[in-house]
Amino acid sequence: MTGRLLLLVLAFLLFLGGCGHEPKVIKTCRIIAVAGESVLAQTRAHYQIEYDSSGVGVFVKAVDGVPQTKSAYWLYFINGKGGQVSCEECMPNEGDTVEWRLTSSF
Repeated sequence: MTGRLLLLVLAFLLFLGGCGHEPKVIKTCRIIAVAGESVLAQTRAHYQIEYDSSGVGVFVKAVDGVPQTKSAYWLYFINGKGGQVSCEECMPNEGDTVEWRLTSSF
């Protein structure tokens, strides 16, 4: 389940890198994490979000009223490193910086 989502995210990141363009961050939203709550739960507590849930995990479509586009997607990072599992499974440590980036390859 999480393996498929990880492969999807990695394929997307490889696509961004393989296009010859540096990914462009259009917008960021940050949270200082508390222990014991998922990235999804903490994001929902701080921002209005839209997302789809499926068998492979949660796909965030909009954060803080800003939707994804055909060429830009919301990806989360913990202390500057890309998420390795779906945001509802990731449990950051107290004080970690959770950052959502609307990232485009153009």
